[in-house]
Amino acid sequence: MQSIDTVLGTRIITSKKIRSGLALKQTLWEAARATIIPWFPSIINKLKEDNEEAWKWLDDKPPGHWSKSYFSTYFKCDILANNLYEAFNKSIVKARDNPILSMLQMIRKNLMVRMANRRVAALKWKGVVGPRIEKIIDKLKKGSEICLATLAGDMKYQVQHLYRGRGVCSRLSSYPNSPLISDF
Repeated sequence: MQSIDTVLGTRIITSKKIRSGLALKQTLWEAARATIIPWFPSIINKLKEDNEEAWKWLDDKPPGHWSKSYFSTYFKCDILANNLYEAFNKSIVKARDNPILSMLQMIRKNLMVRMANRRVAALKWKGVVGPRIEKIIDKLKKGSEICLATLAGDMKYQVQHLYRGRGVCSRLSSYPNSPLISDF
């Protein structure tokens, strides 16, 4: 499976064969962030009108590998680019001017230090999840105080906002909204 960086990041935007620009980049990210399949074709058609070379290059890449509209709703992560890939690419740029062995040693050292620092930081966590996620959950819990969750069976709940009445509380991905947090 190709990474999102392969399709969206450096390959298509910086390819010398494909004329690029801000409009191309924005249209490409719009296609990647489209959340439902019916929106995807219209955005791709816009890309075809704007830059047929980019469209041809992208057309043979399965959208399930790079467009949110084709992602499974089972996995609840909406991150399109991975920080580890970005850090790796950054270390390559810094080391690129060195001879091959020096370059590989520099990349290895940078990644080793980065992972060691992350490991040390993770050992300091007091909870089950990291401190950033814990803050987000706490903030959402405060917003859920005005919601009432009623078990409907099979781990399904009806969530009622106390002032607005019954609400539909679902998202394709990302963090759950405050009414959903009230279930926990």
